[in-house]
Amino acid sequence: MIPDKPPVGDTHVHLLNAADLPVEGFLRYVVLPDHLKGFEILWPVLIHLAELLKTNAISAEEEIRHLPSPGASDRGKMEASAQSYSRTSRLMRSNDRPRC
Repeated sequence: MIPDKPPVGDTHVHLLNAADLPVEGFLRYVVLPDHLKGFEILWPVLIHLAELLKTNAISAEEEIRHLPSPGASDRGKMEASAQSYSRTSRLMRSNDRPRC
């Protein structure tokens, strides 16, 4: 903090869907050990449920197709970004399979 200046906060939002995130790894290595320690017998069920829900999440490309139509240059940028997210998401999913 700078003396004689009010504190400043950074407020922003990240909008993601389940297809964009490595949900299984987040559950396995962060959520479950921190919040369900002692209930390890439930972990495979919860990870499997998350995996099932994630398979129903729409891809970034499909989500963009549902957005209002921007100008042509913006649309190209959004499609390139969506393709990049999808590739990353597929790679993360292929490397982050539950091993229960």
